Amino acid sequence: MKTSVPEQTIFFYVKKFIDPFATNNSVRIGCYTADIVFCHKQQNYDVEYDAFSTHAGKVEADVARDKAFREAGYTVIRMRDRNLPLLPDVINIEFDFQDYRKPSILRANEGINRFLSMFECTEPVDISHDLESIRALYRRKVS
Repeated sequence: MKTSVPEQTIFFYVKKFIDPFATNNSVRIGCYTADIVFCHKQQNYDVEYDAFSTHAGKVEADVARDKAFREAGYTVIRMRDRNLPLLPDVINIEFDFQDYRKPSILRANEGINRFLSMFECTEPVDISHDLESIRALYRRKVS
């Protein structure tokens, strides 16, 4: 399963700051696979990254998927491009990571920092600085 750079970035920071045992594309509920799963304070979380290019017009499918994970005991967090609608009964966080130009990286840093602040992580991130480490983590994961 191909994992996008934004998803790899979220996974990197989850492992670094929240749960070193987090997994990527390994937990299935019915016909759905979670992007990122981790545990924090005895609560299971499912984090989904939604790019506009792959999730535009898929609200019903995303809502059905979220319901399956919520019923299985997960808190669902949707990291979504700014052009996508908010979804019900989940935590929605704008995460707009279009390319490696400075404005896009700055917006992505803001989204990651908002996400991490939910878990008492206040150390600011710098995706530009961590990009090689992000890529290295994913290379180790797929090797």
